[in-house]
Amino acid sequence: MLLTMQRRSGENERVVMKMNDRSQTFKSRRHDANTQALIEAAEVAIARKGYDRVTMRDIAAEAGCVPGTLYLYFRNKREVVKALMVRHSGLLLPLLMEAVAATSDPLEKLRLITQKSVDYFNRNRSVFKAIFAAHPGKPDELMASLPARMRRNWGAFHQSELEAIRQAQAQGKIRRDFPPESIWKFMHGVFVGFLDELNAYEALPEQEDQMQMLWGLLTGGIGGEERRHAKR
Repeated sequence: MLLTMQRRSGENERVVMKMNDRSQTFKSRRHDANTQALIEAAEVAIARKGYDRVTMRDIAAEAGCVPGTLYLYFRNKREVVKALMVRHSGLLLPLLMEAVAATSDPLEKLRLITQKSVDYFNRNRSVFKAIFAAHPGKPDELMASLPARMRRNWGAFHQSELEAIRQAQAQGKIRRDFPPESIWKFMHGVFVGFLDELNAYEALPEQEDQMQMLWGLLTGGIGGEERRHAKR
């Protein structure tokens, strides 16, 4: 009798634990869904009003909730932008890895990475404007705001870029008088500065013209071939 009661007690505890696990999973999924909805609403609101003018009340209105609900998920606009950064970093990185895998030519890898980045910028300009406004001139701060796993993934991608630079140097396609790390920093500095400049434009130049200007700046600095960026 006692053993039977103990078994039943153990089974009841396991049932309760399973129910609690399911409840936590449901709450987690609901939280994730709500967070995603708020981030998407923020993106729309920022695109319409701009980062400097948009308020938490505007974002809440776009999401169809009261401001108090939004503050349960984000303390301020900078936190909203951080969530946007995480979201778009996760979307952009696979595209850049595709560029790395698309060709064996190391200089072409660098050109395709640049092209994919420019294309993504043009399709998500309001997000970039918000990120640059929230973190002006602080690319290291931007990277530090990402979750650890995403930082590792970006670190692996940057190693792929460095390897492409090493190979291009070994093949005589870009200058060899600077180490790969210096070439990499130069390319990223030019790219970030170029996007920051574009963000100040009322109307953007044609995307092909953007790529032509940017790749011209990059190849001029690293001693690469400019002919690859010509309009098709």
